[in-house]
Amino acid sequence: MKPAVLPVVLSLAIGCGAEVPKASQTQETAGGRLELGDKTAAGQCPVLLGGAVVLRIDCRTSYPPRVLGRFKGDFGRFEEVIVLQEQPMGNACNGGPLHFLGIRNNGHEVSGPIDFCGGADPVLTHDGDRLRVTFLGGPPNRGETAAADEVWQYEDGRVTKVY
Repeated sequence: MKPAVLPVVLSLAIGCGAEVPKASQTQETAGGRLELGDKTAAGQCPVLLGGAVVLRIDCRTSYPPRVLGRFKGDFGRFEEVIVLQEQPMGNACNGGPLHFLGIRNNGHEVSGPIDFCGGADPVLTHDGDRLRVTFLGGPPNRGETAAADEVWQYEDGRVTKVY
């Protein structure tokens, strides 16, 4: 039985040195290919649209950003909205600031960020020509008062706090 186990262990050991392919960091959009670039030597994570950098995120103490949501439809001047989330390292924040990328076939606009640190993932809701972001409240961390929900709205390239 030992000879049968050895090849499996050997192949696992050899496989550990191999580079694991990355998950796809690109998506086709109305304005061209969206790419979430890897961290540069300067600690920046570029976000590219159609080959041009549209946003640089400071990633010296963060992982590259992720796409939190993608919505198609009529958003006023935009055909599509992509919500990007920064991902800080460590355990102080479960999540990070949100950025909004409004896209149309002849341009784009970056809005935000909304600062976010912790709790459940934001709830994103497409409501007509706007996008609502709800940060769910919860039980108190310290004290006796529960945290209330916080709601933001993205509409026509602007981010505003609703309550």
